Amino acid sequence: MLTSRIAGASFHVMHVQDFWALLPPQDIVAQYMTSLVQVGSQKIAKREAFPDIPNEVYNYRFLPLRDMQNIGITRQTEFLPTRNGFTTHMYPFKTMPDLCSHIHPKFAILELGRKLSEMPAEVAKRHLEDCPLLDDIFVLFRAWTSRLSSKAWDDASYAPASVDDDEEDDSDMDDDHKDANGKAIATAQGETRKRFAPADLTTPPANRPRGEEVVPSTTLDKPNYELNKEELAELNKKAEPQRFHYWLAKMFISEPDGEISQTDFWVKYKDTYADEHLVSLASDILRKVTDIYPRAKVMALREDSTTRFIVRGIAQRKL
Repeated sequence: MLTSRIAGASFHVMHVQDFWALLPPQDIVAQYMTSLVQVGSQKIAKREAFPDIPNEVYNYRFLPLRDMQNIGITRQTEFLPTRNGFTTHMYPFKTMPDLCSHIHPKFAILELGRKLSEMPAEVAKRHLEDCPLLDDIFVLFRAWTSRLSSKAWDDASYAPASVDDDEEDDSDMDDDHKDANGKAIATAQGETRKRFAPADLTTPPANRPRGEEVVPSTTLDKPNYELNKEELAELNKKAEPQRFHYWLAKMFISEPDGEISQTDFWVKYKDTYADEHLVSLASDILRKVTDIYPRAKVMALREDSTTRFIVRGIAQRKL
């Protein structure tokens, strides 16, 4: 059974840094692919057709995604440890047996698809040639993360419900288990929920009339605030993550309803000042923002094969 304790901290860090991923069973991927609907040149997901895959233990293949030539993985081959009861597997780990895990395949597909979407094109192409199943993984990721239709914005059933105060005492929960209103987020086993208030999902963004499709971020206004010399000096005195907190708040003080794509957001911060260990990828911006500003309205948009986000209405943090 694969768990974070057994896998070890080093492999957990390498997973976060996209060195490797879990490749789901082919038959499960096929079930999800069958549920997609062809619309023009694209395949989209209909929640009514989403297959009911049970929560149980699944076998996954260990899939290296980045340079792991100098890393060996030792696995115990016998129930009781003996001198000869261990086998070391080397890159590309073709001899490594499947890994058993309670992780639901839909989450493994989504995470692997994200990793593929953020790779350089030539690297992703090489992986697709080595493992054709990744093509289906990427198609599913694109379908599952495509932008919401106008019908979805008008349908309250797309908004996650929060637990009423009289139904559950959430006083002992930390902020990571509460929604934007401070209420506890209740989910069934194996499900996740974004930290949004229901109104944030049912109300269309202010930059477009109700019923219209989402426009590309290139047409959106971006915060153009530039730090002065005194603010830059204050910025450089701070250590991470306080430096990032300070810069982020300053960017949105002058334009509290400003909008900026995830990629542009990352480039702007990097041009100002960025610790290389703070944010290694543009995708980390979204995670940083939602961790730092749990009440922020964050809307994910799909524009092309790269993942982009719009960060909207970030509340000012005390500096």
